[in-house]
Amino acid sequence: MANPQQLLEDFSKLAGGAFSAVQGAGQEFQASIKSHFEHWARESGLVTRAEWDGLQAMLDKTRQENAALAARVQELEAKLTPKS
Repeated sequence: MANPQQLLEDFSKLAGGAFSAVQGAGQEFQASIKSHFEHWARESGLVTRAEWDGLQAMLDKTRQENAALAARVQELEAKLTPKS
């Protein structure tokens, strides 16, 4: 008859191997899903977060410049308008 301690060690190795295999399959599945999603996002024309943040910064700067120009136009128009 086999030693009970040896049986426990063998079972532990078997369980550890099975766990590693399942964990590896899970990681492979996750990588596959991520790859498919990234491909879909590119094909759909979605932008990355970095691209979005860059565009948002450009928009903020443009709005500030627009407000400054509007104030300047108002100032110049006030100078051109004859006073009654």
